Amino acid sequence: MLSNKMQKTNQDSYVCIKNFACIKNTWFFGVFDGHGVNGHLASDYIKQFLPSTSPFRITSSLANIELLGLAHLDVTHPAKGEETKSECGGTSRPQSRSHTQSQSSLPSLPSPRSNSTHGTTAVFTRGIVKGNSEVRQQLASVISGNQAVRHIILRDAFLKTNETIRQKSFKTSFSGSTAVTVLMMGRQLVCANAGDSRAIMASCKTSISTPSKSLASHMVGSKPRRAWQVTALSRDHKPDEEDEYKRIIEANGRVDTMRGQDGEPIGPYRVWLKNGNVPGLAMSRSIGDGVASQVGVISDPEIFEKSLTSEDKFIVIASDGVWEFLPNERVVELVTPYWEANDPEGACQKLVEVSVQHWECEDEVIDDITAIVIFLAVP
Repeated sequence: MLSNKMQKTNQDSYVCIKNFACIKNTWFFGVFDGHGVNGHLASDYIKQFLPSTSPFRITSSLANIELLGLAHLDVTHPAKGEETKSECGGTSRPQSRSHTQSQSSLPSLPSPRSNSTHGTTAVFTRGIVKGNSEVRQQLASVISGNQAVRHIILRDAFLKTNETIRQKSFKTSFSGSTAVTVLMMGRQLVCANAGDSRAIMASCKTSISTPSKSLASHMVGSKPRRAWQVTALSRDHKPDEEDEYKRIIEANGRVDTMRGQDGEPIGPYRVWLKNGNVPGLAMSRSIGDGVASQVGVISDPEIFEKSLTSEDKFIVIASDGVWEFLPNERVVELVTPYWEANDPEGACQKLVEVSVQHWECEDEVIDDITAIVIFLAVP
């Protein structure tokens, strides 16, 4: 939203997919923050292409499943168009492009033991996709829990998306997008990130300390005390991070802020050509950004894995419109009351509301703001 009340194009996109890859109790979430003239086109393309190209996705119908003898596998055959629907009551398309804040929320995820389904579900005790041998191998890697292979596959999906976006009709020489994705397969969580969008997880233990007798009488009916812990599922890729800076310099790039009339630094560190004042990208990894890629900006994601436990309570995935002024701990503090009330939509609304307030106080322009809040129910 511009200070002169003119509306700008929302360049954020997001996706929430239940039964991802046609596998029951597998979820895929993503937030994509576009930038540049065609940033909205870039983020929208990534939202659609990245999940479909990810080799974790099994597009074969039930007719292509053959009982051959592998690990146990629950496979869902979704209704037509189902995989593009989010659990927030709408499609995975962001809100109107005339809005600078979009929000998404999901109800509590079923536990890995849940029998809840979405569409027609069939359970195969010895299922394997027949046909394409590459798909078979990829599926086997997911089921076997081979982390190294899984990381290679997911990295290739990001690189393939980056390759194909440059072949689209819209130009991405100076446009691109971040991509932060979270894949949950039962208890296993995999986060892949390129750029400065972010994912965090909040965990807590109920306090078991016994109050003194003098305090006990005042605690009747009070809620148990909780000790919250924040886990960063991703790292912001900024040009001044030591490893990112080194790669950019080695690629003959330059890292510096914008400069004022008197040479004073303005704003964050950015990536520039060594002898030119372009592109000025404020992140060191992205999808698209052809010119920046010539000087060390890459689309390779950093990947983080974690096994979920009963102490893990909720996940927040958001564009930097949220993180610019809200540290991780503050975000958890804002979401916690809504987690206690089982109101993920309210949590999203609160994050957007508080973020907007900060932008209005600190800047003349309000950045695009997208947040996904996921409440977990891990037994």
